[in-house]
Amino acid sequence: MKDVKWIIQNWNREISYTNLAEAATKANYPVKLITGDFKWPDYQGYIDDCVIFCGSIQTTKQARDRFPGCVPIVYSSFDKFLCSRYYSHFGAYLFNDVYSLVSLREFVRNKFFYYNTFGKEGCLFIRPDSGDKPFTAQVLDIMDVDRFLENNKDQQHELVLLSTPKNIRWEGRFLVTKENKIIAQSTYQYQGQVTKIPSVPPRSIKIVEEILQQGYYPDSVFCIDLCEDNDGNFWLLELTSFSAAGLYAMDLDKVVAGVSAQAYDDWVNS
Repeated sequence: MKDVKWIIQNWNREISYTNLAEAATKANYPVKLITGDFKWPDYQGYIDDCVIFCGSIQTTKQARDRFPGCVPIVYSSFDKFLCSRYYSHFGAYLFNDVYSLVSLREFVRNKFFYYNTFGKEGCLFIRPDSGDKPFTAQVLDIMDVDRFLENNKDQQHELVLLSTPKNIRWEGRFLVTKENKIIAQSTYQYQGQVTKIPSVPPRSIKIVEEILQQGYYPDSVFCIDLCEDNDGNFWLLELTSFSAAGLYAMDLDKVVAGVSAQAYDDWVNS
């Protein structure tokens, strides 16, 4: 597995990516760390290699076409992380279990209908269909709808997901594989506060195992985000790609070992 090579972009000096590079280096994998301006030609020379790229969403999108014959390059099949693509696979587990997917423009045109359907005290939950995060998921007051459209005019014909606002007590991220393995996990929010710790509630692990059994795998390696409501129930919040995901307080030695093993298997069998 020493044929696995890592390229990690860390423009913002985010500590988890710095530590990821250190963990991969410690495991004796070749690592190139991008911490500032770079040119793609500087990273040529990888041909038919096992290469794993991690970085920003935009650079991750570009990376797939930059390394001829290499596998897997990025674990980030963006179209498979659309809510409209995967929500129907996980109905019983969805936190936003009752929802509509419409264009932003259509939502604004019929805002009174949607607030009557999903609204709570004049607010509803809105998030982009896309995993690219063109805008932040949020609770939107009906008084702010026109401002929201003006600020996101370039997204007016893209799908948005609308649902009823709900309270969240805990949020965590799990790094998993298509082989139904949980590589690592991290809590990242508790009672509205950033809380990065490598442990998660034991019952959340069971829910992730059940979700994996549903058979939808956007990539060989990907992330599952769970949340816990105020009644202690755990729900699927979203699926997130690995190559462009934050790792929070995950055990990075486990991340490097697990992702490298899956990448090597994908490369050998490509």
